[in-house]
Amino acid sequence: MKSLVLRLAVFTALLVSFDHALAWYGRRSFLSERKIHAALARDEGGLLFVGDSRTVAALSFNVMEERLKQAGTPIRLVDLTLNSTGIEWHSLAARQIVRAAPKTRGVVLGFAMNRMLRRDLPVDPDLWVGFNSTFYSLIHPDDLDRLYPGGPLARLDLKLKYYLGHFSSLYRYRSILQYRSDQFRARIINGERKKKGYNAFGRIADMEQDGKFVRSSSRELLLVHKTADGWSMNPWFEHLRSELRRRGIPLYVVELTVNGADRLSVADSPEGLAFRTWLSREIDSGGGHFFDMSHVPGISDADFPDTIHMDKPASIRFSTAFGDELASYFRRHPDLVNR
Repeated sequence: MKSLVLRLAVFTALLVSFDHALAWYGRRSFLSERKIHAALARDEGGLLFVGDSRTVAALSFNVMEERLKQAGTPIRLVDLTLNSTGIEWHSLAARQIVRAAPKTRGVVLGFAMNRMLRRDLPVDPDLWVGFNSTFYSLIHPDDLDRLYPGGPLARLDLKLKYYLGHFSSLYRYRSILQYRSDQFRARIINGERKKKGYNAFGRIADMEQDGKFVRSSSRELLLVHKTADGWSMNPWFEHLRSELRRRGIPLYVVELTVNGADRLSVADSPEGLAFRTWLSREIDSGGGHFFDMSHVPGISDADFPDTIHMDKPASIRFSTAFGDELASYFRRHPDLVNR
């Protein structure tokens, strides 16, 4: 009996040690984890940026910081933009930063219409792998009612998966082996990536299809979620607004320049223009500001090689224009620079 108890104790100790080791390794392996830790170390008094891959491609932080400095409004910019993330991740990651750094000067959200409008799809923790493994630490138990509305027993299976990953690194970082094997395979084929039709964001043909889906889904969402006095927004966007308002931190939304097909069929459609006007009014009334950067001069369809993401020269043009807009805004509101 003593031998069995000893073996069980040794096995438990090894399992706990491995769990802690995997947690240490996972936090240093995924870019999402590293970006959050870097932002926590750097954000005190900075302007925090969140957004998906379109925002990643559009923003050159060195260019924007230089434009702000030249205009006499030097502000530290903190990059928390990340590929393959949605408003849920942006809201939760920004919340973690502002709770730890209450002097954050503001949060800037890259505008993606299809992500900001209300979506009622439940989030399955089975999909929280790779970058999204950070959901386990970002989501708190009191967030579950927002994630799975309907009472304590609603989507109980998904809630149990959440708790399993929240308390166990073995489950949270179960994708680490797949992640590392993908990295290894990518290094092997790296020399072939251009010939095979890839760029920094993935397979170009896939993104062209994604672009078509985003256009159609955005148009549908604009119609489906229209209300009598505006639009019903993604609940995580509303949660971010509420969190920032409670802490007296401004929310800034920037509408990115997009390719001609997206602009004509969505952004500049009658519904898109009405939504933009309404959203701008909503953001401004909450103490923030809506930056309309949808038509930056000198950026054309040729600057979107995969139809979704700007190339580097276009990013520099966009960031120069946006940096100047930020500088102009903060010169008009010096109290926000020194808050």
